[in-house]
Amino acid sequence: MLCATRQSDAAKVTASETTKALGPFVCPECAKAVIVRKCRTKVDHFAHLPPVTCQYGAGETEQHRQCKTQIFEALRACPHVTKLELERRLGEVRPDISCFIGRVPVAIEVQISALSYDLILKRTEAYARKKIYLLWLSPWTDDLEFKDRYAPKLWERWCHAAYYGRVYFWFNDSRVVPYHFDPYLLHVPHSEWHGEGGEEMSSGGYDRFSKKFKTPARGRLLDIATDFVPVDHPGFVGGSMIVPPCRLFKDRFGKFDQLRFAPVPAVAQPASDEYDDDADASD
Repeated sequence: MLCATRQSDAAKVTASETTKALGPFVCPECAKAVIVRKCRTKVDHFAHLPPVTCQYGAGETEQHRQCKTQIFEALRACPHVTKLELERRLGEVRPDISCFIGRVPVAIEVQISALSYDLILKRTEAYARKKIYLLWLSPWTDDLEFKDRYAPKLWERWCHAAYYGRVYFWFNDSRVVPYHFDPYLLHVPHSEWHGEGGEEMSSGGYDRFSKKFKTPARGRLLDIATDFVPVDHPGFVGGSMIVPPCRLFKDRFGKFDQLRFAPVPAVAQPASDEYDDDADASD
């Protein structure tokens, strides 16, 4: 976790802007002691003292912390971004980053570990009830680079359906790379054999669309602060995929063809109408 509560005055503090001498600190979720960890090669963060029973911050990776920190710092430099906060507590949800971009309340969720389908829907519906526009992100990986075959994770397939045919991967700072998943053709090889009665039989020799694999099509780099707009999604049900009525923060372009391919730089980093903390805390 990047934020904790200073015990002396109950103030919320970030690990990068405090020191051990200003402690002690407690977890904002379980109120148990946490320590600030300052590292030369890692993002400053807080950690629970053992034994650890609280799930807040449990299993958070360095990649996740880097992503949250870089997005936060990049948005902090934008004059039209206000009420910016890390890990703001909003009742049953706690977005990694939340702010107003212009007049739009935005929550950014950075997804790295596997997230259950039920939890995806639960969080999306919770933000919609609070009238906050949600942007799901995942860090960019070279698994997507110049590949003709990719097996999207469940949450990536859900995002592709919800965000009108694109998934957003964080690249660096406040920049993201959108991807569209084109169909992937599997070749079924031709084969011949003789049946029990000696008759000639054959099968295959054709292509079919794969259910598991897709071909990732890359779009050009977008900036969260300037290239995204609020969208009220009416929701739909398509096969086993359910997108509830929700509020999403989506790029301002229409069809993905308007975004399709621009080279990604060679070096990537390891992606209520107002926030009312007092009111939300009672949810």
